[in-house]
Amino acid sequence: MGRKGKPDVYPESGWGGLANAIIKQAAEDYVSALNDCGPRYAPDHRISEIRNFIRSDWFGQLCNLDPDYLLERLNRIARENRRKEKANDRN
Repeated sequence: MGRKGKPDVYPESGWGGLANAIIKQAAEDYVSALNDCGPRYAPDHRISEIRNFIRSDWFGQLCNLDPDYLLERLNRIARENRRKEKANDRN
């Protein structure tokens, strides 16, 4: 169980499946936007929109994930993607 006594993840059917799909798409879009911006995190409206969504009350209604933890994990994934891309460019 996570915050507010809700499960961390909802069942993959009905409304729970829709909520999970929305969160998953936001996460994928956020990592993609970070990767598109490069290592200096150039301003990008997509990044700020997704951050605002992840920190919103609606996000809290859709899931029980900690917004700051999720953003940190997604930032880490984007950094790792950039490292792998640099390594591939060198080869």
